[in-house]
Amino acid sequence: MPSFQKLATDDQDSVRLLVVETCVSLARMFDQEETTNLVMPSVRAFATDKSWRVRYMVAEHFEHVRISSFGFSSRSNSFLLAM
Repeated sequence: MPSFQKLATDDQDSVRLLVVETCVSLARMFDQEETTNLVMPSVRAFATDKSWRVRYMVAEHFEHVRISSFGFSSRSNSFLLAM
């Protein structure tokens, strides 16, 4: 995860764009607790990124991360609160 975190804070927005897509893959691999602790901090940061392209990518992949993290259950509302 140190490499992921370093890329997530890279100066180039093109690198951060790729990390947003990686967040979706990681959310599919991790359980809910790991996703909440390891992936969601980056997703939150990307949602307020200075680059509109990164924020747009988060919006495009928001539903995929939510479903991968929390499924279709009522617990998925906690995803919105985590944002």
